[in-house]
Amino acid sequence: MPDMLIRAGTLITPLQTFENTELEVRGGRIASIRPPSGRRPDIDASDRIVAPGYIDIHVHGGDGLDTMDGTYDAIAGMAKHLARHGVTSFLAATLTAPWDEIRAALSAVREAMSRGTGGAECLGAHLEGPFINPGKPGAQALEHIRQPSVAEMEPELGDLIDVIRVVTLAPEMPSAVELIRYLVGRGITVSLGHTDAVFAEAISAFEAGARNVTHIFNAMRPLHHREPGVIGAALWDDRVRAEMIWDNVHLHPAVAEVAARAKGPERVALVSDAMRAAGLPDGTYTLGAYTVSVRGGEARLSDGTIAGSTLTLDQAVRNAAARLSPADAIRMAAETPARAAGVAGRKGRLDPGCDADILILTPDLEVEQVLIAGQRFPALS
Repeated sequence: MPDMLIRAGTLITPLQTFENTELEVRGGRIASIRPPSGRRPDIDASDRIVAPGYIDIHVHGGDGLDTMDGTYDAIAGMAKHLARHGVTSFLAATLTAPWDEIRAALSAVREAMSRGTGGAECLGAHLEGPFINPGKPGAQALEHIRQPSVAEMEPELGDLIDVIRVVTLAPEMPSAVELIRYLVGRGITVSLGHTDAVFAEAISAFEAGARNVTHIFNAMRPLHHREPGVIGAALWDDRVRAEMIWDNVHLHPAVAEVAARAKGPERVALVSDAMRAAGLPDGTYTLGAYTVSVRGGEARLSDGTIAGSTLTLDQAVRNAAARLSPADAIRMAAETPARAAGVAGRKGRLDPGCDADILILTPDLEVEQVLIAGQRFPALS
């Protein structure tokens, strides 16, 4: 793997910002950050921003493909679509579906993890459902929702549980706290979502080890000043991170800004929650068993329910940066999701020893070049 020297006009780690500096890559990892050496760089980004690659911990699909297609080719195709938008690693999200379809999806994820994708690195799966509240299904299939159960999950998924990095569940459902403790014991991040939980039920889940909230404000009990619910619990509890779909559709930009400022960028993870229409024109698509109409980039079921998004994470960063600083927006797309996915020691930052997942951005935060483990995309081996 060739070494590389990058000269940066602005380098966002994202915990620190450096001006006029160099980043050296050796063996697919970041070797050093240093003042200019006078050596000719391999990439001259002296009038550009150099930032860590984005990490999407909740993405269902894109470019006509979906995790629930259940094939390696679907995951690999998604990975290439994501890389074009600055995502260098991701968790492929499932849907509430029959167990055999979930198994097929997780098997495809496992194959992508072992074979590689030629694009963004697949870090594992985000199991969204089936352990959710039928009263808050969003675009999830009601008929396949299951009660939280370790006794059911273990035999149904077997060793495929090992590819799961995040599980979204409703903490108010029977036996949910038992399942939370089981998942946390296996090193899996538990995220509260598709839930009607009250504040006390959310806090009980956090006490059991849940540390995320899935697409905050969406598919959950609204925030109320006398019953804050999961939203209030997440905003109040500093142990907890919040996913945020910052497409200015799922959330009004003022609400997104208020929540991000309340939590701080270290506790907000920008996600796309994108479905297969991401990157494609308006039209009619599918999400699981549902038909989805995409108009003006908004994906909705026939009754008007939002059905995922067509958002890309680079656009989410630009939307957030319009209200916050570029460094905070980048942190929410890189360092915070790295911690949620359990890869904070090697991804999400431009620090010596971390994977050389690097973006070259214009001053307007448009993605110009993508490096994954020190190799240029799309010329990955």
